[in-house]
Amino acid sequence: MPLTAVHLRLTYRCVHECDHCAHWGAPWQDAAMTRIEVMRVLDDASEIASVESIRFEGGEPFLYYPILLEGIRAARARGFRVEVSTSGSWASDPAAAIEWLAPLASSGVQWIGIHDDRFRPPAPGPDRTALAMGAAEILGIPCFVERCGPPTTRAGGMETDRSLLLRGRAADGLEGRVAPAGPEALDRCGHEDLRSPRRVHVDPYGLVLLCPGIAIGSLYWDTLRGVMEQYAPDRDPVLAPLLRGGPEALARELGVELPAGEASACQACYRVREALRERFPDRLGPPAVYGARGRAFA
Repeated sequence: MPLTAVHLRLTYRCVHECDHCAHWGAPWQDAAMTRIEVMRVLDDASEIASVESIRFEGGEPFLYYPILLEGIRAARARGFRVEVSTSGSWASDPAAAIEWLAPLASSGVQWIGIHDDRFRPPAPGPDRTALAMGAAEILGIPCFVERCGPPTTRAGGMETDRSLLLRGRAADGLEGRVAPAGPEALDRCGHEDLRSPRRVHVDPYGLVLLCPGIAIGSLYWDTLRGVMEQYAPDRDPVLAPLLRGGPEALARELGVELPAGEASACQACYRVREALRERFPDRLGPPAVYGARGRAFA
């Protein structure tokens, strides 16, 4: 299937440091896209006829509000459907929420997702998710809450949640606290279409990512169209084993011990990739999504 969506990870920086975050969003993350980099990604996406939508996400994209706003306008001018994903941390009161969102409404944003996750550190004051949603409703912006749902059962003292993918910080922060809703096979990737991706992320380091921590190219060396045209997962040292047999094959074929007792295929894959990062720095990055402080490549 053709590529239909490009997600611009405007920054890894976030005001929160949530245990469930797949991207290791945190205040200490300092990478962010420049205006020029955003425009280049949008121009690149315009060269791929199948791409229909652009999503701005983070970290917290509102931390770079002028670039976010200009990016939304530029994406709409190029004919894309535009979406934004945010924590809603900026909605400190009703008036502030309206002030932050009004320019997005007039710029033509067509969807906004507001995080409301039970693993977010508690914060004093009003319910900012509710305030952001109320402002979006007033301004006529389609909006929904992106949340890790409430646990459905408890197993061995751990919460069971169908919506959580234990990768990134979640692989560490939720270990021993959350179990998958049912047994997951470790011989396949059940969450990403590795053979024919319909969505990719582009991050502040210029990396084109299939999922957090798996890069398939760099926009410092190529265009987005070029990266996708050269995409050959069956010849990739990381993706080929994953296609043949999931994290089990990745560990077996590359000589890494498959961690025992992992709660999910995502968590097992993340652990194996952590062990392989130094061998494949151009594929398993950036260091930021493995909890390391560093530039694009380890």
